Amino acid sequence: MNNSKDEMLIKKLLREMILAEGRDDGAVTNLTRWAADRVREYLETRVPGSVDNKIYTLDSKTDDIVASLPDVDHFRLDILTQLGSDRSRSGGSFNTKRNKNRWFFLKPKKSHKTNIIINIEIGENFKINKTFMKNGKKQSIMGYLVASLKGTIAHEVHHSYQFNRNEDMTYDEGTYIREIDPKTGEITRTKDKKSVGGIMAYFGSKVEIEAYAAGIRKRAKHENIPFEQALREFCTDIYKKKRRLFSGRDRDTLKYFIYNVFEKDVQAYYDKRYPKSRIKPTEEVK
Repeated sequence: MNNSKDEMLIKKLLREMILAEGRDDGAVTNLTRWAADRVREYLETRVPGSVDNKIYTLDSKTDDIVASLPDVDHFRLDILTQLGSDRSRSGGSFNTKRNKNRWFFLKPKKSHKTNIIINIEIGENFKINKTFMKNGKKQSIMGYLVASLKGTIAHEVHHSYQFNRNEDMTYDEGTYIREIDPKTGEITRTKDKKSVGGIMAYFGSKVEIEAYAAGIRKRAKHENIPFEQALREFCTDIYKKKRRLFSGRDRDTLKYFIYNVFEKDVQAYYDKRYPKSRIKPTEEVK
């Protein structure tokens, strides 16, 4: 009898998880479309030669997209121009506490809802219709930005999901420490000295592995490529950005960690979380 009840409970939880995942996927897609429209609007009106920072916000009380995400109260989009560049990049964060020196939403006393902030830097020479070759196919630079943006939003939405289920959001290694108190919402973070230990602590933490899997999965679906390919491209991008900080043994350690620890951990979580999409792991990188 107990086994039957346990099986029913497990099935119920799985159904809820699948429904929540579908809901969040739809919200991420809609938020990406909204953000992409704001980017186009920004590009049409920005002042040449100026950083021209613009802020756009959505509120769960007035916007149906944010309201569909039970773990999120507000969604904020920051766009600015990077002078002397023709590239773009996106990043994200979430917070739960007001800070006088930075823009923070006030976390409701009786709610664990969080607030997502997405940052986009667009080069002043960025051309919305420009194309480039990727994997033998022509791709628009705007399409690449949208894919990156979708992955970033999915990543932060997953963090909100983790936080609101009181998951352990702490990782501590070397010079990098970040703690989030699920009860108060306070976030503390030491200055990251860009050490290999700090990078490994961040990318090796359970919460980041799961969030990166969610983001890369969404990006892979958008670009219509296998998860394995999107994951390898992401790892290569990260290594190229971080390797310039190190040399010798530290650079070798970083390379080994990204390709043979982080990549395999993300792949393993993805295979377990999405068993119907299993693919063969990549070869070891020396």
